Amino acid sequence: GGLISIPLIERGAAVIGVDLSGPSLEVARHAARGKGRFIQGDITNLDLAPASADVVLLADVLDHIPDYQRALAQAQRIVRPGGKVFVGTINRTVRAYIRAILLGEGLRLIPPGTHKYSLFIRPNELINAAKQVGLEHRKTFGEHLDLFSTISRWAI
Repeated sequence: GGLISIPLIERGAAVIGVDLSGPSLEVARHAARGKGRFIQGDITNLDLAPASADVVLLADVLDHIPDYQRALAQAQRIVRPGGKVFVGTINRTVRAYIRAILLGEGLRLIPPGTHKYSLFIRPNELINAAKQVGLEHRKTFGEHLDLFSTISRWAI
């Protein structure tokens, strides 16, 4: 739906958004008001030229696909030398299970069935997979859900 693409476009970035979901892409296209390029495709097998992107952002996507290593390989393939790959994913912890699946999905803040705990990725697993495809790890940091704010606004 363009949750990250749209703010980047609004700040002047040339964005190519990729998603398997046609309806999500239509929402993004509408929100982008003719800016950006949104293509339906599989991030583990992208139809984009090698070294064609300054930045590749894999936000809230790797924890939904079983073969996230292939997505990292595609990111490495399309990022230009000196470019950056950023990944945002859910750590496989009990806390994440409680917050994302039991609370997020249980309270219907996220559609039920969105997440599978087995697909959550520990930081060391992600770092090792990235190194295997030729990406260099620079920094890891965590995000934390503000549970009170989420419940009071009824939005994540």
